[in-house]
Amino acid sequence: MGGGDARLADAFFATTGAAALLDSAGAVVRVNDAFAALAGRAAADIVGSRLGALLDADLASALERRAAAAATSGTPSVELGAVPPADGPHRAGRWLLTSVTPLAPGDGPPYFVGVLLVDAAAPAGWFAHPDPHPELRRMSARATEVLGASLDPLVTLDDLCDLLVPALADHVFVDLREEGGRLRRAAIRHAPGIDVDHALERPVGGLSAYRPGHPVRIAVEQGRRTVITDMQATPDAVPRGADTQFVFEMGVTSVMVLPMLVAGRPMGTAALLASTSGRHYTAADAALAEEVVSRAAVALANAMSYEQQRAAAVSLQRSLMPQTLPELEEVEVAWRYVPGTAGTQVGGDWAEAFALPGGRVAAVVGDVMGRGLRAAAVMGQLRTAVRTLAMTDPTPRELMTRLDEVVRSLPSGQIVTCAYAVYDPGRATACLANAGHLPPVLLRPGAGGGTADLLHEGLSVPLGAGGLGSGTEFVQTEVEVPAGTVLALYTDGLVERPYTDLDNAIDRLAELLREGPSDLGEAAELVLADHQADPAGFDDDVALLLMRMTAVQEGNVVDVKLPSEPESAALARATVLDTLHAWALDGPGPGRTSTSDVAALLVSEVVTNAVRYSSGPIELLLRRSDSALWFEIGDEDSRLPRLRHARSDDEGGRGLALVHALASGWGTREVPTGKVVWFRLDL
Repeated sequence: MGGGDARLADAFFATTGAAALLDSAGAVVRVNDAFAALAGRAAADIVGSRLGALLDADLASALERRAAAAATSGTPSVELGAVPPADGPHRAGRWLLTSVTPLAPGDGPPYFVGVLLVDAAAPAGWFAHPDPHPELRRMSARATEVLGASLDPLVTLDDLCDLLVPALADHVFVDLREEGGRLRRAAIRHAPGIDVDHALERPVGGLSAYRPGHPVRIAVEQGRRTVITDMQATPDAVPRGADTQFVFEMGVTSVMVLPMLVAGRPMGTAALLASTSGRHYTAADAALAEEVVSRAAVALANAMSYEQQRAAAVSLQRSLMPQTLPELEEVEVAWRYVPGTAGTQVGGDWAEAFALPGGRVAAVVGDVMGRGLRAAAVMGQLRTAVRTLAMTDPTPRELMTRLDEVVRSLPSGQIVTCAYAVYDPGRATACLANAGHLPPVLLRPGAGGGTADLLHEGLSVPLGAGGLGSGTEFVQTEVEVPAGTVLALYTDGLVERPYTDLDNAIDRLAELLREGPSDLGEAAELVLADHQADPAGFDDDVALLLMRMTAVQEGNVVDVKLPSEPESAALARATVLDTLHAWALDGPGPGRTSTSDVAALLVSEVVTNAVRYSSGPIELLLRRSDSALWFEIGDEDSRLPRLRHARSDDEGGRGLALVHALASGWGTREVPTGKVVWFRLDL
């Protein structure tokens, strides 16, 4: 072992407990007198033995298993358990505290392992010497319990300072190493009642420049500790520099500067100073402090690594999500995304709304199972897939089927929940499919704040969990949405909390939205504020989308049914001309042709095709928005027409060519009853 770990081993054998040092194979290398007394054998006879030959079989088996794990992983463990009565002078029933601590040889695993046994009743026969520092032993146990409990670097630094001040120091300064070898002050702590002029110390966040030969430089460059027992007897022990004035003005009596080692490499230093307490550090103090600082270094390195990964995941996730939502006709939208609080990994939550080609609006919410960079990356893939698939205007059920194929093509058996809704302003309906997601909330306007309903209909299995491959089809449901209806889509981070019933949490969300402000942005903030009032904050990502479906003003939609007969083309033309005249939109259109004449011509062509290929009734829907006229012709024939170029001697085949040439946009989509051909004329 290196010098630092040899000193840590010395600290083990200086404690009041039965201590043994094992090599990576589990053989005893060294024991103290207390362990020899426990085993009932001379220390020299124990070296080379295994714990199974020295202790109770069950206790030895458990310790050997934990020691093997520590030798491989480098992770310490502490357990408190009852040892049953058995024969022998040291086998009385008792409560036993056992600690297994890896001691790195300097280049990573395999590790030496220190095993410490402490009897909670502390019978005199166990220990040859009384405990000289019970408060320090308690601090060591406390360090094992506290350090590593948080994945927040600031909390870990704060915990380290709490452990050291005032138990072992009146002042603690922590400097961390950055890329390039620079040191930056990370933490400062002074004992209660000590007033310090901040001009005497480097501030937290500031760079720490030390001259060559300074104990901090020695610690961070060479990994060696420095202990100055008596500053008054050796006033020149600390080189002249920025710290000298602090040392002498505060009356520092003793100093320890310890490297914070991770896998044998210094990641920073911890300086412990005694002043008002008059303490003078001993070798035992230094060994104990080094043990605490070493554990803190590992915990801090883990926290910083986690924080870096989390920051990268948050950055990736934000870059893959919409920065703002587009302006959409016929709807109002508010959208919020909040990552989980520090100490939690980001997930794969997203929500957004976007326009579909046929004048309708889509809203989607999804949650990729899992956390971290992978979940964020999968979320980005699926968001793109949804947008791409939606541009072909499939039904929600069909989109879920195709998206399920995308998810099942991903590696590692990814599972995703998703809800997808399409709002049709001309018919004032919303069609929804739900793949294992939480039920959307539908807020319908009315007296007393209206109603808040949970849409449990349209629920199927999550994406990637089987879908059509397991015999389960995705389903969809259609609901009427009068003007002013609000659809709320959200992820589980908004409602799932420890010790809280999920159904009650969803009901509370619905009630908050029903009674909340009419402004969607304010309503979203109200919901988030209510949830964040929990002291634990957001322990998971939250995505929330609120969409108010304004519907079309009365009189701006005309919906007629026509028979599948040749005369329907003339009826359709007349309906269009009369409607556009009533809307005062029969003025000049493209070229010298009026808007109404162009619309009548195109509707006549599409209706003629519907009469030719469909035997059922034909639906003609006209809708006026702020910027365009929308025309839909639906029939019962599920075959989608395609654009082709007619020859000069062809009698037909020019209908869609005219639509393509004169309309601002056109397309087709499948519906449960057949198909719809639509086109748009911009105003």
